[in-house]
Amino acid sequence: MRRRRRVDETVQESRAEISPEERAVLLVGILDDPAAREDEKSDAAMDLEFLSGPLVESCLIRIIRAEDFSSVLAQQCAESLGGIWARTGRVDLAFMTELRGQAKNEVFSILGDRAPHLLPPTAYRLPPSRDFRDQGLPTAKSAPSSSGSPTPGSP
Repeated sequence: MRRRRRVDETVQESRAEISPEERAVLLVGILDDPAAREDEKSDAAMDLEFLSGPLVESCLIRIIRAEDFSSVLAQQCAESLGGIWARTGRVDLAFMTELRGQAKNEVFSILGDRAPHLLPPTAYRLPPSRDFRDQGLPTAKSAPSSSGSPTPGSP
C-alpha cells in the first residue's frame, strides 16, 4: 500500500524542481500581474531578495518607481534590492541617486548594515561602534534637563 504524501512534502519537492531563473520569472510575473493580491505581491517582492540578475533588479526598480517610492510594496522591493546589492557587492548608481523617501531609507538601511562600503560618501553613517559619545553628541550627563535644573550628578 502506498503512503499518501503530505501537502508540505509536495510543496518542498516542487520548489526543488524549479531553477532559480524559473523562480525569478514566476515571482516577477506575480509583481507584474494586476490581478495578483497585495499579500502575493508582498511575498514575491520579499522572495526576490534571494535571487539576482537583470530581470530581478529591473523589476524591483520598476515597481519602486511605479509605487512612487513610498508605498509598502515599494519599501519591500527596496529592501530586496538593497539586499541584492549588499550580497552582490555592486549597486546601480543611476538608480541610487534617484531613490527618495521610504524606499531610499530601506536601501540605505540595508546597505548600512550589510555593506556600508557601497553607500555613497555623502550618506550619513555612524561609526562601527555606533556609540554616540564618539560623535560629540550630547550625552545624558552633558545635556541640560527639560526642567532647567541640573541633571543628577552635575555640579
